[in-house]
Amino acid sequence: MKFIAKFLSVLFFPLFMPVYGMFLLFSLRIFSFYPKEYIWKAYITIFMFGVMIPLTCILILYMLKIISSIGLEKQKDRFLPYFCTSISYFVCAWALFQQYMPTFVSELVIAAAVALLICTIVNIWWKISAHMTGIGGLLGGMLFVSHQFHINPYHWILATMFVCGMVAAARLYLNAHTPGQVIAGLLNGALCTMIIPSLNLGCRLSV
Repeated sequence: MKFIAKFLSVLFFPLFMPVYGMFLLFSLRIFSFYPKEYIWKAYITIFMFGVMIPLTCILILYMLKIISSIGLEKQKDRFLPYFCTSISYFVCAWALFQQYMPTFVSELVIAAAVALLICTIVNIWWKISAHMTGIGGLLGGMLFVSHQFHINPYHWILATMFVCGMVAAARLYLNAHTPGQVIAGLLNGALCTMIIPSLNLGCRLSV
């Protein structure tokens, strides 16, 4: 059971969430008319700014002994990696906008950056769950897109809700968080990705 909990924690590590999110987005019919080269360019951008750069920052901080583990298990290790990752997300949103992706895609990445900034600040006092913030962001993003474009990708929404429950159970089983920290993380991610894209920030990215 412990192995399964750890496996889920690694599989749904927060740094992987942007890639999963883009996969969910690009699987929808609204992107079916986009050229494959266009989609792959967006994937590369997401992978670079959402995974590689944050992971590199974590590795450098670990090598410099600024943080004690790559997994960021300790609360005190999380501030700098979280902050660097959120900045990388903001740059990613700008890069996607420059690639002429639909503005809501950049807005969803901005929402993820804001959710992570909230985690960064809250984590100073309280170990809010970044895992649940990430998976909550996926769920909130799917709900936003569903409402915005009047579509019903119910299979993805149900699957994401199921994963939310599995990841929450895994984090609780590993004693990584309290129930309150898990719920707070879920709400943080879901609310940010549902509300922030609704503010139509995309038009400001080009300023």
